[in-house]
Amino acid sequence: MLYGFPSNSSIGEARNRGIELGVERIRDRNRGKSKRMAKSLGFKNHLKLVAFDLDGTLTCIDSIWRYLHEALGTWDRASIYAKRYERHEISYEEWARLDVALWKDIPIGRIKELVDRIPYVANAKEAIRILRLRGMKVGVISAGLTILTERASRELELDFAFANALKVQHGRLTGDIEVFVTFDGKGSILRSIREGYGLRAYECAAVGDDETDISLFQEAGTRIAFNPKSPRLEALADVTIRSCDLMEVLRFLGLNEKPIRCYS
Repeated sequence: MLYGFPSNSSIGEARNRGIELGVERIRDRNRGKSKRMAKSLGFKNHLKLVAFDLDGTLTCIDSIWRYLHEALGTWDRASIYAKRYERHEISYEEWARLDVALWKDIPIGRIKELVDRIPYVANAKEAIRILRLRGMKVGVISAGLTILTERASRELELDFAFANALKVQHGRLTGDIEVFVTFDGKGSILRSIREGYGLRAYECAAVGDDETDISLFQEAGTRIAFNPKSPRLEALADVTIRSCDLMEVLRFLGLNEKPIRCYS
């Protein structure tokens, strides 16, 4: 789905989703091995880069787009545009421009105020700190908005951050957007990043939750579905983790001494 979660979800439900989830299942793709053995797989020995999705992965909201629409009272019209995109009547870029046109003349300060309320999943900052201490490059590739990735980049001390940029003039949104990350464009961005660092796919891990992360997974050697909403994404994953705590990702990678809680 374009906005990442069902149409009857509220902002409050999205915000609380990460708090309510427990570790439900950790499943190995096509091997049938329990992830109780995850720490013995030695992933940490070769990983040099971890690319995260942002909405629904590092934050407790599934879509910055819908979060803002619901807060600003523009969701009814936005949902019509989303359905047009899903019916292949308009391109992703056309959808994005129609979508943000609904916010024309809104003060950027109001948008920042709303964005600053968005919580991270538990231990997001600590998990990323540990990855970077181990010498890994860590960042986000989001089909969302730079107004959130810029905040995450600053607060989580990321090495890279990519998203789509709202255009602002004289302190207000112009109703236009620069599209840098399309629905299926994350993979090509990750490929460019890892090539810039001189890395190969097997040295990279990707962590995501929805169908915009499929191309991201295709460019990474280790693929982690974190609270996935897409069966297609989950089918590509090496592991599925359902938790409100990002430290579970590190436990799978063998970077945390506490055992992984597994359910078969």
